[in-house]
Amino acid sequence: MTLAALTSSASAGPALAFGLSAGLFTLVAAVLILLAGMFIGALVSVLGSPLGGGLKLLLILVIFFAPFLGPLGWFLFGRGSACRGAR
Repeated sequence: MTLAALTSSASAGPALAFGLSAGLFTLVAAVLILLAGMFIGALVSVLGSPLGGGLKLLLILVIFFAPFLGPLGWFLFGRGSACRGAR
């Protein structure tokens, strides 16, 4: 590989320098932003729920130790049952 090829690929951006295409880099970035949003949303939702302190702590630990499955489980199963239980 020539010096010109190395220089041009390095100046194209960090994603392209590692061999990722711009589309794949955009997709990975979008998925990471979505996961971060789910994580933060689940934490805020659990903290604002009417559940007791011990159960909140347990759910927060699940969200931290299973960053994809924890928030997904909360939004699919836990949030609705916590709201129904408060009525």
